Formats: sequence, C-alpha cells, structure tokens
Amino acid sequence: MKDEGRKPDRESGDPRRKLKAAREIAERLREQGFPIHVTHDLAAARDYVRERFGGEPDRRYGILASSKAKNLGEFGLDPSFQATKKIQVGKWFNDGPQSARSCCRLDTVITEFQCQGLELDLSIVCWGDDFWWEEGGWRMRKTRAQALVRDPFRLRRNAYRVLLTRGREGLVIVVPREPGREMGAIVRGGALELQRSLTKLATWGSEQMDRKWTSPSQDLFTSSFEFGTRRNPLF
Repeated sequence: MKDEGRKPDRESGDPRRKLKAAREIAERLREQGFPIHVTHDLAAARDYVRERFGGEPDRRYGILASSKAKNLGEFGLDPSFQATKKIQVGKWFNDGPQSARSCCRLDTVITEFQCQGLELDLSIVCWGDDFWWEEGGWRMRKTRAQALVRDPFRLRRNAYRVLLTRGREGLVIVVPREPGREMGAIVRGGALELQRSLTKLATWGSEQMDRKWTSPSQDLFTSSFEFGTRRNPLF
C-alpha cells in the first residue's frame, strides 16, 4: 500500500511525546466520565454499548466509519457511497432501538459526510485502511489528484476528527486485525483495551451512571482534535 509520499507530523515533535500528550487528554476525559476504548472485536463493542445503555430506550449509539475505508468487509460493513446513500439519516439517528432503521441496531454504518454536525450518546468508530500510524506519524492511502482538493492528507485527517468526536458520553474504536497497525498507537494514546475494561463496567456504572452528563468532549475534544492554534498532539 502506498502513502501520499509526505512525512506528516514530523515537524510537530517527537511521536512519543505526542502519544503521551494524547494519553493525558484521554485520562482527563475518563476522569470526567468519558471513556475511550479500543478493540479488534466488533461483537465486543456491540455488547459493551448494549449493556451500558440497557433499559434506556432514549439513548442513541451507532457505528461510524470513513467513507474511504475498504477493509470492513470482515464486519459485514460497507461505508461506500453506493451502500450508504440508501440510509435515511434522520431515522438512523432518531428511531428507537426497535426500528429496523435505527442506529441502535448496530448493523449499518454511516460516514463522516452523514454524521457531521450530529451526535450520538456513544459512537463505535471502525478504523479504515485509508489512514494509519507508521514511523511516528499518520499516513494515508494514495489518492487520485483532484482539482478541488489541495491537501488530501488534511482532508482525510479531518474526516477522522469528525468520526472520533460524535459521541457525547464515550467512544469505542474498532481496529480490524489485519493489518491492525493502529492498535498500538491508539492504546499508547490512552484508549483502554475493551476486553480488559469490560470487567470494570459494573464498578464504573455505579460511579458514573447517576451523573448529570455535561459532555466533557465539548472542552477536551476541542483541544484534542482541533486543527488550528491548538493542535491535537496525536493528530
């Protein structure tokens, strides 16, 4: 697989420092009741959100993925334009768990184009093969030149920024096993591996479920994923 040929993030410092800084952000989010998990197992992610929001029919959770991902077939997901254009986005976000069109069924996926500006209580983001961590920085699959796209790398990075900031109360990242090279960077960046954190769910629930949620992502995700004067140390 070829990348864009550029060396993103090289100029912004030691990758170990970026991962450490991202980990500190993740830990602060977790302390405020916003856990970030990562797993290879989509079934485990589904079980986690269904157990966490069991008995709360007004909660909304769903699966998101990059429109350029081509490696999610093992999960039975197709985020291509032809597949996702049929989804009724309003019903996907608003219908209750009993509706076949609801995001809560966790059997359909939408992309950065459909979820931008909208939120879920918790999002499951399936990581694509279009953006990966290598040699201390993020890289992307080479794309055909387009007259209206001046910076394809920034466009792809921003797509993942959108995907990773849709959840108000948590985030689960699912990384396919092959090649799975992002898993280590995401864990070093502060995400908890889901199979280990699931054993702590009951304790976490008793401490956090009664809280009035104020979406800590409003402040910390702004500093974490914004691409302006405050840059995410990982991205």
